[in-house]
Amino acid sequence: MSEHVTDDRERRVFQGQEIVVYPDDSANLRFDKQGTIIQWGKHKYVQSPYLADRIAVTTASGNRYFIGDGIVVNEQTRGAYLLDGKTRDVPDFEVGKPLVMPGIATTTAVRSVEAQYKVGWQGGADVREDVENPFVAGNFMIDYVIEQLESTQK
Repeated sequence: MSEHVTDDRERRVFQGQEIVVYPDDSANLRFDKQGTIIQWGKHKYVQSPYLADRIAVTTASGNRYFIGDGIVVNEQTRGAYLLDGKTRDVPDFEVGKPLVMPGIATTTAVRSVEAQYKVGWQGGADVREDVENPFVAGNFMIDYVIEQLESTQK
């Protein structure tokens, strides 16, 4: 890869970050600029799809995928997928292009990505939403999958 291409890619990693505040004073970090690269481990709040740092990926079709704790949940179908790093995984991806998750799904173009940030946020906001924070539903769905897995292992 040429140095120019590498430099351009590095500039696009997590570009255009916005703080989005919801009515319950929770705040997320949103990335919705076309061409933004979501690269695991390159942002404090987006470390790994296997950790509790959860993200919400909204696609052009309006569907949303919640990713974290080694799980991907499709909000529309309520399908849950366990990641294994080989046949089922979530690689780095780009806003404006489909997210290809081997063994899980290929989405329509990614419209935005939100990372959980703060609860009880008192700071400023780039955007204020008047809808519920998507992680209210997303955390419930991932936590439910974890509870079901734990109950089958007893």
